[in-house]
Amino acid sequence: MDMTNPPDIKGYFWLDSSPDSKVAGHLHCTDSGDMVVELIGTLGGVLGEAPDGPMRILGYTSNGKYITLVDCYPAGGSTHVPGFSVATYRSTYTLVGCRIPSAEPLDFHGLAFQSDILDNWYEFGGFIPSQSHDPYHLTIEWSPPAITSWKIRDGLTVALYPTARIPGWGKHNSVSLRQMTWTALRFDTPVALGDLVDLAVRTAGFFSFVTDEPVPFLAVQLEQEKDPTSQKLDAVALYFNMGKRQSTDARRGNAPYPLFPFAQVKASFGATLNQWLERYEALKAPFNLYFSARDSEGLFLENEFLMLAQALEALHRHSSKKKPYDDETYDVLKAALKAAIGPEFQDWLKPKLDFGNELSLSERLSDLFSTVGNVFGDTVDPVTCAKQIRDTRNYLTHYSSSLKKKSATGHAMFRLCLVMECLFRLHLARLTGFSKENVDHFAKSSQSFSQKLLQISQLA
Repeated sequence: MDMTNPPDIKGYFWLDSSPDSKVAGHLHCTDSGDMVVELIGTLGGVLGEAPDGPMRILGYTSNGKYITLVDCYPAGGSTHVPGFSVATYRSTYTLVGCRIPSAEPLDFHGLAFQSDILDNWYEFGGFIPSQSHDPYHLTIEWSPPAITSWKIRDGLTVALYPTARIPGWGKHNSVSLRQMTWTALRFDTPVALGDLVDLAVRTAGFFSFVTDEPVPFLAVQLEQEKDPTSQKLDAVALYFNMGKRQSTDARRGNAPYPLFPFAQVKASFGATLNQWLERYEALKAPFNLYFSARDSEGLFLENEFLMLAQALEALHRHSSKKKPYDDETYDVLKAALKAAIGPEFQDWLKPKLDFGNELSLSERLSDLFSTVGNVFGDTVDPVTCAKQIRDTRNYLTHYSSSLKKKSATGHAMFRLCLVMECLFRLHLARLTGFSKENVDHFAKSSQSFSQKLLQISQLA
């Protein structure tokens, strides 16, 4: 099932606490990506009554499938007319193909997803055409690549396996053949649904970092039984709002657009992905800020700038131990300042001393530039750029008239955003375990990255 084209379902819905009180409803996706169900009637069977807090709503569709709506909240008010009411609920997770009562845990052995841009990045080909001496006879054989799996860490593996969409029997005027590669995250023991989704989103972040494009899930399915040799998933489809732009250019999964081809990391794919997931967990805030700035729809340039600046500052603060003074020297400085200032000013002084041994934003940016700045060549002066970002951030944060002339606007601000985006991406590569030589090569060989460097040069 296509997450970018989610189901539009009519059926009956109920709470497992009152299975005899079924009400008709319509389940569909809003423009913002939320799955909502509109019910003609009242859950629980009593007009005006609804459980407090998140609910789990069960359903049965008009085409004969069970549905489980997880963590449902009222979406807007209920409309009451004589005899019945119309209520709308928003579902955090929508499971099509299963019915799981509230008393049962939402635990699964794995989650698999498919995306067009990943099909192109993996570059797995299974269709083999052959033509005999007869020009009117063509045979196409599908020989799927072998299932490949890697251990990420104890109890968790990632597996890649293909499926194919082929036409049915009979004669056709035209046919469409398509191979799709599923990325499956599998655990030895069942894992809570929310943790599985969080892991899948972070894994998609790795692919997004490589391709420089959002990685929307065209399909997501849950695995209830562990079977590493199976090429067919259980028919439990999952829908949820990824909270980011779903439009993407799948062609950018093909070389030379990504930072590197899949073949380059295939042998160590499990270790590379594990490094990414560990870094994501340790640096959750800067990672989320970076992806939000890059993949959010309708974001004002000023908002994008502030988010990228904050992401870089947080990245450096949590990944570097550099300080203006060593702890012993700073303790001496703090004691001297406390002794020199009267007791009536101690409350004013304390918060300043708490963060007085932190690097400034421009110092942090300069340090980040120092390890990868050669990638930008002569088009970016690290010291000047760091000061421009600092002054613009300070102006947009405090709107001080003295900083207005120093702050960037328009094309200049857009250029700074490109610089910060490239800088963050280069450090993501280093944090994921790639060497400085690898990073330098990526910047030259990746068309998506070199295009941004060209834009930075042209906007100088």
